[in-house]
Amino acid sequence: MPYNTRYFLLFLGLAVVTLISVNLHFPTPAGKADILIISPHPDDAVLCCTGLILQALGQKKRVHIVEMTDGDGYADAAALLAKKSAGLLTLIDMRRLGRVRKHEEILAMQTLGLNRNHITFLGYPDGWLDEVYNAEDTPFRSPFTELSRSASSDTLYIKSSVIADLTSIIARYAPTHVYVSGNFDSALDHRVTYKFVTDAVKISGYTGKLFMYANHTTDSGTLLPEYELTLTREQKQAKAAAITAYTSQLPLDGDYLRSFAGTKELFY
Repeated sequence: MPYNTRYFLLFLGLAVVTLISVNLHFPTPAGKADILIISPHPDDAVLCCTGLILQALGQKKRVHIVEMTDGDGYADAAALLAKKSAGLLTLIDMRRLGRVRKHEEILAMQTLGLNRNHITFLGYPDGWLDEVYNAEDTPFRSPFTELSRSASSDTLYIKSSVIADLTSIIARYAPTHVYVSGNFDSALDHRVTYKFVTDAVKISGYTGKLFMYANHTTDSGTLLPEYELTLTREQKQAKAAAITAYTSQLPLDGDYLRSFAGTKELFY
């Protein structure tokens, strides 16, 4: 994509985000969800599961998305937004990135037929979920944002907080199917998300189906997909359209993100 076009898309996306008023703390609905998708960062649920979401909604099933982090740890994206070098970034810049990425996720999900009520933002630190998993008593403080508790829920950055959040969500929505990033994904936040979710599943006594997806690797060792989902042409187009909502990411990772708008989604 030409350099000027990339920055035009970034500007346009930020303008849309500014014009649309979204209450990020609006309470999620008390109803159930047939499908619960747990995403390490804003954009992962679209990349792994757009076809799944669209086909479920077409069958009148209920879908809920859980975002583990706000995606506020991507320094290159924060630098692009702030128009400064990464070495000059402040916690204000990183927190701003998190807010922008939350807006982007809401806009992306709206293109698929979901709204703000179908997304729960947990607000744990992007890039540091492993440190939170190992924080038993003393809350972890993110060096990016200098936060030690979630801006969304005010819960501390400790292991028990995350597991309690996920256990509560599983009990509240009582899904028949849970989808989470796999333990063989090459991205650490994705593998640790799997650890948190499996811990919560054990505690909650969840008896439904648990599936894995992998956004950062195609190498699952000897593990074969339990099933694969084929997207129609219209669903591929919808996925490509949803990806364009991630305007803070496109100038840096546009080709990679767009590569997910293919014909298959694999689940393990």
